[in-house]
Amino acid sequence: MNCTYPGYSYESKFIEIKGSKIHYIEEGEGNPILFIHGMPSWSYLWRNVIPHVKIAGRCIALDLIGFGKSDSPDIEFRIRDHLEYLTLFIKALNLKNLKIIGHSWGAVLGTLYAKENESNVKAISYIEPMLGEWKKWSDFNPRMPVMQETFKKFRSPEGWNLIVNDNFFMEKVFTNASIRTLSEDERNAYLEPFRDISRRKALWRAPQELPIENEPSDVCHMVNSVHNWMVSSSIPQLFFYTTPAAFFTEEKRERLLNSASNIISHSLGNGRYNHIEDYSEEIGHVFASWLLS
Repeated sequence: MNCTYPGYSYESKFIEIKGSKIHYIEEGEGNPILFIHGMPSWSYLWRNVIPHVKIAGRCIALDLIGFGKSDSPDIEFRIRDHLEYLTLFIKALNLKNLKIIGHSWGAVLGTLYAKENESNVKAISYIEPMLGEWKKWSDFNPRMPVMQETFKKFRSPEGWNLIVNDNFFMEKVFTNASIRTLSEDERNAYLEPFRDISRRKALWRAPQELPIENEPSDVCHMVNSVHNWMVSSSIPQLFFYTTPAAFFTEEKRERLLNSASNIISHSLGNGRYNHIEDYSEEIGHVFASWLLS
């Protein structure tokens, strides 16, 4: 896969995990700061954030298994699989005193890791996290009913054809998930890892894992435990939010802030889903200042 795109001139590094190569980039020195992308995406997401954060430590952005330049092995790509590979990646690189920032599913995975390895995490930040399951479909992305219907189709028997054969998830949904219009180069960069149809199983799995109406039950349990941990943990936490938002609605935000004293928030303004593309410089500056404070 071509790895040279405007703003993404980082050296590619790889490490073997369970017989598969995990790709990552890094910049800066000091204690590690781990950047975890959501789905569907890859480390390209953080290209304009890292330059503002590297003053605070060693910035490491990985590609989750099946995404970006990481291998796509014959696995199910369940959330528990991603968590296992992420945990082994952190162990293999011997990352200690870790600070984490994650977007969407990346925020969930980062929090699940922190929950299970609290002594190794010093701070965590979230962008558009999933805090608890959606009890009914109407609660999912409530301001955009068209997205509810789209994701219902993704989870139906026609979902495989839409996502894998037609690449609809990437070409029509994700690349239009920011307020600003992506340039042709940026759009191609996001699409590049999934040009090969054989690499799209991980894309298909991602919507199947969304915790809606108690399905999948194990993922519902995971995201509910994430909310409970966030409220009870003493680890410093920072979350970025927009109004409106896809997942992190005003109701969920207020419920979280009213039940936790260890979390600070930062409003980015208007948003859709891919807030990093709209507010990369602001996110980088605020995150770095918070880490250094």
